[in-house]
Amino acid sequence: MKPVEKKGRVTSPKRIDNNFYAVGNGIYRVSGPEAALCAYLVETSAGLIQINTIPELFKTYFPHLQKLPIAICMTSPVVNQIGDTQTGFEFELWVSRFINFQNPHKIKFIGHEEYLRSLYKRLELTMNGDFVADSAGVKQTVFVEKRWVDDIFEWQPTTGQVSIQNVVIDMPDPTTVKIYDKNELVFDSVNFPATVNPEMVP
Repeated sequence: MKPVEKKGRVTSPKRIDNNFYAVGNGIYRVSGPEAALCAYLVETSAGLIQINTIPELFKTYFPHLQKLPIAICMTSPVVNQIGDTQTGFEFELWVSRFINFQNPHKIKFIGHEEYLRSLYKRLELTMNGDFVADSAGVKQTVFVEKRWVDDIFEWQPTTGQVSIQNVVIDMPDPTTVKIYDKNELVFDSVNFPATVNPEMVP
C-alpha cells in the first residue's frame, strides 16, 4: 500500500513546561522559546521516536512523557551559540543503562553512517564499564570493562528506510526524516527543523 503523504501532525506550538512544547498530535519539541536549537519526540504505535537531541533534553521531557525512546534518528549535526544536536546522547546512554539495572533499555540509533560513526566514537569513551564489588564484597571498587555503547544502542546506518513494527522511518539524506505509522505520514522534518531561527546559526 502506498504511504499517505499528508502535511503531518502539525499544530501551533503549545507550551507544556519550560523548553517543552506540543507541536502536533503526538509530536513534542524540546527547545528554548526562540527555537534556535530543537529536538523532537514523536508518539507512534511502536513507541516513542526521538529526532536528534539538545542539552538537557531528558530532564525536560521525561517528567511529562515518562518513557524512553525506542529509536533515535540522528541527522547531520547543527551547531550554534546555543549548543549542538549531539550533546545529550551521553546522558541517554547512562539512563538507558541504569533505569532498570537488570534489564537495560535498548535503543535503535538510525542515521547516515558518517554521523553514526562520529557519535559512536564520542559515546564509547563515556561508558566503557562498571564498578563492581571486590572479592571482600566492598562495593564499587573494581572496574570491569563493558562496551555499553554496543549493548544499549543498536546502530542502524541507512540511506533509506528502517522498519519498526508498523512504523517506517525514511532518511534518504542526512537532513531529512520522515516517519510513517501504518502507512500514514506522521512526521516530516521539513515541518519540524532542527533550528527554527537560522539567524542563530553561524
